Amino acid sequence: MKCIEQYARYLACLSVLLLCVDLSAQTYEDHFGAGHDQGMSVTSSPVTAANDAIQTVNGTAHFPDLYGASRFLAQSTFGADYESIDYVRQVGIDAWLDAQFAAQGTSFSQMVANIRSTAEAEIAAEFGSSALEDVYWGSDIINLAFWQKVLTENDQLRQRVALALSEILVISQQADQLDRADVVASYYDILYTGAFGNYRDILHAVTLHPAMGVYLSHFNNHKTDYENNVRPDENYAREIMQLFSIGLHELNIDGSERLDAYGNPIPTYDNEDIREFAKVFTGLSGAAWNLEDYPEFAGMPMAFDYYFDIYDRTIPMAMYEDHHEPGPKYLLDNYLVPAGQTGMQDIEDAIDHLFNHPNVGPFIGYRLIQFLVKSNPSPAYVSRVAGAFNNNGYNQRGDLRAVVKAILTDPEARDCGWIDTYDAGKLREPLIKYAHLLRAFNITNQSGRFWWRDNWGMLNDAKQSFLHSPSVFNFFRPDYAPAGLSGLSLVGPEFQMLDANTSIHYINQMQGAAMWNPMWIQGTVDPNEAQFYAYDYGPTDQASLDFSDEIAAFQSGGTNGLLDRLDLILTHGQISEQARAIIKQMLDQMNALNWMSDQQIVEWAIYVVMISPNYVILK
Repeated sequence: MKCIEQYARYLACLSVLLLCVDLSAQTYEDHFGAGHDQGMSVTSSPVTAANDAIQTVNGTAHFPDLYGASRFLAQSTFGADYESIDYVRQVGIDAWLDAQFAAQGTSFSQMVANIRSTAEAEIAAEFGSSALEDVYWGSDIINLAFWQKVLTENDQLRQRVALALSEILVISQQADQLDRADVVASYYDILYTGAFGNYRDILHAVTLHPAMGVYLSHFNNHKTDYENNVRPDENYAREIMQLFSIGLHELNIDGSERLDAYGNPIPTYDNEDIREFAKVFTGLSGAAWNLEDYPEFAGMPMAFDYYFDIYDRTIPMAMYEDHHEPGPKYLLDNYLVPAGQTGMQDIEDAIDHLFNHPNVGPFIGYRLIQFLVKSNPSPAYVSRVAGAFNNNGYNQRGDLRAVVKAILTDPEARDCGWIDTYDAGKLREPLIKYAHLLRAFNITNQSGRFWWRDNWGMLNDAKQSFLHSPSVFNFFRPDYAPAGLSGLSLVGPEFQMLDANTSIHYINQMQGAAMWNPMWIQGTVDPNEAQFYAYDYGPTDQASLDFSDEIAAFQSGGTNGLLDRLDLILTHGQISEQARAIIKQMLDQMNALNWMSDQQIVEWAIYVVMISPNYVILK
């Protein structure tokens, strides 16, 4: 709970509301797993060899009540409105998951192309086709695609898992050469389309994508040349191990570190291992020319070591054998990649070697649990998820669909008895908090376009914007422990983004979004400028949130009725009694003034609930 108290201190300068909050959430004693214990039937396995037990736990465990459905959707989507919550209550978690596993919306590459073609057609129609010569398309257009998909498409679980994977297998638009939306979108599509596929396939595709190649410098990676003092670049070789697969230390299946005879953690690799892996990732470069920008290369034979921009950066890299390090490579535990293979065979062997390492299941499983459910999963939770990674029930390793289902349906995620344990929950990420507000109250505008170029404000004020990580280590480290937690052997990764500036920004952001304008969508710009950004062009109709149901709840049930609804949608039945009493008193006093409209009362209620500790900490 100290992490929540720390957050409350950050907010204290704004409101006494957060100074007096009882930080214990409400619990519901009739819950088992994701739903009620009513109608539940639990039996044990027989002690004899006969298979005569009726059942272990029947399916009603995955039919949550409204609060359970709300909490589940907070872990598995970018936010849910009342209707979505009620739908999960009716169909159950398993049916919802099956539908989400089958759902896939517009690819990011296609969404970027759609936005670009729409904007260009409208610019040409209004200003003339010559205006297109002054249009600049940078990578920021993918932010428009991100918000358009988050706010209009229903494959929410796929999008949520893809975002989590992007914070493990990191590239960043802050890199100078990743300044084209088509390049970044094609990379993100690996994670988006593969979110429920096999992790080995993702690791392979990421390795060969030019965006990762230039970000971690194995694009145009040269073999050893002693005469010119050239050695293979080691950057990707290091990070594919440290961040993308096995981590720094050998792990037990429950995520705990294995120890040597002296009680010290056992490193998974050393500098010599990095050097050997670096040899594997040599000889890769572009597979086709970028003829859109360099038409003069049409018909020219493909070649190694040209500047990154000259190649098509949206298709996998090709192997140039003359530039690949020959000879054997000795990887972890003396695993031999034999001499005489092609460069691509070397890469396949190396990826198989890492993918089959026993660390991968607990390492990746732990990270995904942290992104979706809680910062400090128990060893048993990690073990169950790692087990699903190791074997999906059909002797298949690396099945992310099985992993995601194991994470979201695990008793530690669903059983409400875990909510008030001292290590429960996680700080919600800035992107997810903001998306939750917009989705919970059905953001709309006349055009249906949510082309929000959010990166500057979100990155500078909230320290998080889509695909804008400051480094390959993401916006926050998985082992980050804020003051007050380190002595408890607990971590709070997202707290690395939280400081006096970002906490005040969040307060202001929620107030502005709830009371004035939820999304600053750009209007038209002067086409006579030497250059203008097409994502700054668009319709001037501004977005708004729909509070009609909340106003109705207030009008029929007063402040209690309003808070009941907000507690369901935003805090999943977990707002504390003391916080509720303070908020109610504030709202009642506002209402007694007789000059605030019902909508203004609702806006203030949403605002203060969303800056309360019971909201910002997802439990």
